[in-house]
Amino acid sequence: MKLFALLLTLSIQSAYATFSLNSLNIPLDEDNPSALAINGKLFYLDENRQVWINHSNTLSSTKIMIDGQAVIAKTPVLTENYVLFINQSDNDTLWRTDGEQFERLSDLQLNRLSKYQSSIVNAQIKDSDDFITTDGESVNRYVIFPLTQTIDSNVSLASAFVCQFDENNLIFRAVNSQTTNASKYYFYENGEISPVQFMIGENEVDPELVLQHDNKCIYRFFNNSENIAHHFIIDDSGDVAEITSNDEDWYFDNYFIFSDKLLAFRKHRLNYSITYAPLLYSLENNQFELINDFNNENLFVKDFWVNNNYLYIQNYSGCIAPIPPGISTKCSPNPPNNGDLFVIDSSFNVENKIFDKRIENQEIDILNSVTSAFVIFDDNNSALSMLASGQLVSSLLNTNIEIIDIIGEAENGYYFHGKDKNSGRNLVYLASDTPVISHQLAGLWTSPDWQSQGMTVFTGQRQDNSEYLFLSFYFYRNGEPFWIAGSTELNSGASSLSLDIYEFKGASFLPDDVGSNHQQIDFGSITLKPTGCKTMEVEITPVNSDTIVLQMNRLPDFTNSNSCSD
Repeated sequence: MKLFALLLTLSIQSAYATFSLNSLNIPLDEDNPSALAINGKLFYLDENRQVWINHSNTLSSTKIMIDGQAVIAKTPVLTENYVLFINQSDNDTLWRTDGEQFERLSDLQLNRLSKYQSSIVNAQIKDSDDFITTDGESVNRYVIFPLTQTIDSNVSLASAFVCQFDENNLIFRAVNSQTTNASKYYFYENGEISPVQFMIGENEVDPELVLQHDNKCIYRFFNNSENIAHHFIIDDSGDVAEITSNDEDWYFDNYFIFSDKLLAFRKHRLNYSITYAPLLYSLENNQFELINDFNNENLFVKDFWVNNNYLYIQNYSGCIAPIPPGISTKCSPNPPNNGDLFVIDSSFNVENKIFDKRIENQEIDILNSVTSAFVIFDDNNSALSMLASGQLVSSLLNTNIEIIDIIGEAENGYYFHGKDKNSGRNLVYLASDTPVISHQLAGLWTSPDWQSQGMTVFTGQRQDNSEYLFLSFYFYRNGEPFWIAGSTELNSGASSLSLDIYEFKGASFLPDDVGSNHQQIDFGSITLKPTGCKTMEVEITPVNSDTIVLQMNRLPDFTNSNSCSD
């Protein structure tokens, strides 16, 4: 889906007084953009895979140097407290950072880090069939494949599917490169290895890891001949059990964790791509218990998303044919439209239903951070809206940005990975509740204290992708018009920007003028402090004179009014 706009849901904070989305002009690797948010800071790799840290409150970026050498990283992953990465500048060893400190976590040389549906990071050791797991605090090494004589000498670790219960017990997947039956699972317990078999009838199948929760691993295998998904659960003893339904035509799918419970929806084999009835079930003691039937509304679920605070469900506004037996509906099976957005709280109650023409009849997607969610509309209007207390409260428009993903929480907002549609560059954007220096300053500004005088701000980008701001101020002095001007680097995202300004005399711009005597005279400095989408505090400090403080207002500007909201 092409992503054009997003809706910000703040589940803890109240609505922003000012809401804006600004480019930080931080380029990401075009082929493999890597950026992670850790403790409000941005960990990112440039086009040379060198590590940088950005502080959103000061908007300064620092290239990380260790012992005078730039850090070159490979396969960074995020844990609860750290960014882990393989440091190619240090013999491919494992490092971690909390956004401030960088330290080596292991001296072992590793191939790449993997993290799949689990909080555990794992990696295979170079020139070895052994591997490690880590949560960022400690490292556990597993000597597995010297024991491959008991398995098969041609197998190797499929690290993406490791599910670890503790440092002594885990499930791993081994791939055999010599056979078409590519992989099997094994249970590792205190150095002993035993096969794990996932059976449907008399046939062994090769499922994929769905998630891990409370020392249980859930694996999924979709049987195309039956049009049904089979799910298996494994506990820390290595025992396997298939999760079954009382009705063979119904099965549980879309497993997820919310409010510290393992949940699933119900599907029917007549149309396995649709969740017909969003009856929420909780898996307790390997049995599903109904916890919410949504007042028997029998919504047809288009999609759902979850974070720490809310479960979001978008339904279809019509029915989906064929309708399974036993489903009571109040609609006819016409081609359905996308419907409303349901907001479910941690007690599994419907806190709100969002009715909005921007939601109906549109494709949406939600990007999650830990505490907040961002709804993206597939909408050529590129509408960016904020949701607060279940209501859409403000809208923005920025047709130059394609939002790709949320990176995470910043110190004063949220980092996003997006693409500049004009240049095609992968950049970092900051959604902020604080007015900041950005291209949005461009325009005409006046002060009610100084009639018929004002300021023009122009921003642009050079050929090397660096950005600049040019400012000119038009005054009257002793009844005569004159102007001052200056330019500087555009420090996008900062709270203020200062630059030197100059008075110009004797300049000639007409081709027939002769004898001009151009003079550039130091006038002083000027500081810009955005206070809102349409307001700015401007401090003018002339040479050998007192500072003048002006409260300036933007002249009406359609472009800016749609890209920032007060």
